Amino acid sequence: MEGHGMDPLDDSDPRQVGGYTLLGRLGAGGMGAVYLGRSLGGHRVAVKVIHAQYVRDPEFRARFRREVAAAQRVNSVFTAQVVAADPDAATPWIATRYIDGPSLWQEVDQGGPLPEYRVAEVAAGIAEALAAIHAAGVVHRDLKPHNVLLAGDGPHVIDFGIARAADTSALTASGTFMGTPPFMSPEQFLGQDVGAPSDVFSLGGVIFFAATGRLAFGADQHWAVMRRVLDEQPDLTGLAGPWLQDVVARCLAKVPADRPSPAQIITALAGIIQGDGTHLRDLWPATSLPGNLPPIPRAAPNRAARASVWPRPAAAPARAARTLTVDGPPKPVPGRASGTSPAAPARAAMTAYVASYRDGTVTPVSLAAGTTSPPIRSGTWPSAIAITPDGARAYVTNNLGDGTVTPINLATGIPGTPIRAGTWPRAIAITPDGARAYVANTGDGTLTPIDLSTGTPGSPIRVGNGPMAIAITPDGARAYVANTGDGTLTPIDLSTGTPRAPIRAGKGPVSIAITPDGKTAYVANTGDGTLTRIDLSTGTPHAPIWAGKGPVSIAITPDGKTAYVADEVGRTVTPIYLAAGAPGAPIRIGKGPVAIAITPDGKTGYVTTWKGITAIELATSSPATPIKIGGWPGAVAIW
Repeated sequence: MEGHGMDPLDDSDPRQVGGYTLLGRLGAGGMGAVYLGRSLGGHRVAVKVIHAQYVRDPEFRARFRREVAAAQRVNSVFTAQVVAADPDAATPWIATRYIDGPSLWQEVDQGGPLPEYRVAEVAAGIAEALAAIHAAGVVHRDLKPHNVLLAGDGPHVIDFGIARAADTSALTASGTFMGTPPFMSPEQFLGQDVGAPSDVFSLGGVIFFAATGRLAFGADQHWAVMRRVLDEQPDLTGLAGPWLQDVVARCLAKVPADRPSPAQIITALAGIIQGDGTHLRDLWPATSLPGNLPPIPRAAPNRAARASVWPRPAAAPARAARTLTVDGPPKPVPGRASGTSPAAPARAAMTAYVASYRDGTVTPVSLAAGTTSPPIRSGTWPSAIAITPDGARAYVTNNLGDGTVTPINLATGIPGTPIRAGTWPRAIAITPDGARAYVANTGDGTLTPIDLSTGTPGSPIRVGNGPMAIAITPDGARAYVANTGDGTLTPIDLSTGTPRAPIRAGKGPVSIAITPDGKTAYVANTGDGTLTRIDLSTGTPHAPIWAGKGPVSIAITPDGKTAYVADEVGRTVTPIYLAAGAPGAPIRIGKGPVAIAITPDGKTGYVTTWKGITAIELATSSPATPIKIGGWPGAVAIW
C-alpha cells in the first residue's frame, strides 16, 4: 500500500465500504486493494479491502484479523492509526488515517538516493515508529521502503499484513516463511522465532536503499538473496559517511543479539543529523574515527539449521532418473523433435510444471485451460525442474537441505526417492542420448554426473565459483557451466569429464542457452544487465548486448532467431534479435519475472513471477492474465 498517486476506480472496484465513499485506488498488496475513502464528515481515509478470492479462506481471514489487531494494538502517531475496521464482514476491510505522501520506494525510485542528513532523518523516524510498534508488543515482519510513507510530519510505517504480537506464535506451515526477500532477516528465512531484532535487520536494508538506491543483498532470484543474507556480508560502498555505514552494518548483523535496539539507533542517528557523530561514539565506544571502524559481528553459516527448516520428502520406490536442462530451451533427444528443433511440432495438451521455492512444491498448470492441479511435494527450496523426453517424469533440484534431485512420476504426481547430487544443487542438464545427467552444485563449485540407467551419482567435477546454470551442446560433446561467483563459463569435455579453460562471460552469469545449431551460447549476466554471445567453436566472447536491469533467465525460440530474457529487477521480458544482436521493446510483466520457457511450436512464452505464471503471445508481445501460484514460483518446464 502506498500513499501517493491514485488510479480511477474501474468496474470491478466497490464504490462504498463501511460507510466510506471510495474515490480512487491507491494501490494493491498480496491480500487486498487499498482505496482512498471519504467519510460523511469529509475526512480522508485509506480503506484496505481483502481480495474476493480470499474471503472464504479461513487462513486469510485469520491473517486479516491479525493485521487489524496488530494495527489497533500499535495505533501510534508514527503509523497510520486505525479509524474503523470489520474483519468479519462479508468483504473484510480496515480504514486507517490517510497519509498524504509518497512511499520511500517511490521517492528514491523517482528522485534518486537521499542525501546523508535526509537519510538519517528518515531512518530516525522509522526507528521511532519501530520503538512504538515494539513497545505495543508487535513485530512488523515486513518493513520495506514500500511500507514507509513520507509525510510532512515525518515517516509513517504502514501495512501490518503479516505482523503479529510478540507473545503469539506464527501461523505459518512448516517449511514456509513470510516477508519480502531483500529485506528479510536470517531468522525469517530459517523459519526461526522472529522478534524485534528482525525488524531492525529490515531497517538496515531500508536505510541502505534510501542512501544508495540499491538493495543491500541484491535483487535477483529469491534463493540467491537468501544465500547472501545467510552467509555473506553486504557491500556497503556507496553509503555517504562512515557513521551511517556503521549504523547500517550493525543493523545487518547476522545474529539478532548483535543488532542495536531502535532507541540506540535513534541516538546514533542524532549524531549524524547534528553533523558530529558524537552520539555514535558514545553509543558504541569501540567505534573509532573513520578509516578504523570496528569489525562487524559475523556468524558462521548455519547450514544445520537450514537443513531442518523443511522436511525431507516422503520416500517412495526408487526410479531411474532421466533429466533435461533447466536453463534455456530443451535439448534435442534422439527419437523426438525437441523444443530447440525448428521443426518441432506442437503438442495438443501441454502442461507447464512450476517449482515454488518457499513451499517446496511443483504445480502442474494446464496451458489450454489455464488451470492448476494440486501441488506436488518435491523437496527443500526447489530451484530447477526438468522433464524427460517422453514426458513421464520430472526431476527437481533441491537447492537447500540434503542436496538432492527428486524424481516425480507425472502420471501419478508421486515423488520418488531423492538422488544425492551435491551441495546446493542449482541446475541440471541431460546428454542428448539420455544416458547421463549433470547437476551443477553452487555450494561446492562442482558438477555431478548421474548415470540415468541406475540413478547413481559419479565423482564430482570441479567447475568454478558458484555454478548457476548448465547447458549441453546438441551433439552431446560438451557441457557449459555458468559460474556466477567468478563471471566465467566453464566448458566440460563430457567424453573425459575434463574441464577446459574458463571463458569470460560477464558479471554474475546466471542463465545460459545454446542455439539449436550448437554454434553459439548466450549467457545472461544479472550483475551488469547484459547478454554475452560466445562463439563455441573458438570460445570467444563478443561484445555484450544490453538485456535489462537484472536478467535472470533466457530461452531461445525453436527457429534460433530470437532469445527472450526475463528481467526480475526491471519486471520485463526483453526479446533479443540474435542475427542483429539487438534488443527489442521490453514486454512489461508486472511482478518480477524469474524464469521463462517457450513452447515447442515457438508461439508462446511462459514466464514465472513471484505470484504465478504469465503467458506471452510472442508474435504480438502480448501478455495474458497471470495464473496465480503460491509459494514463490521459480523454475518452469513445459511438456
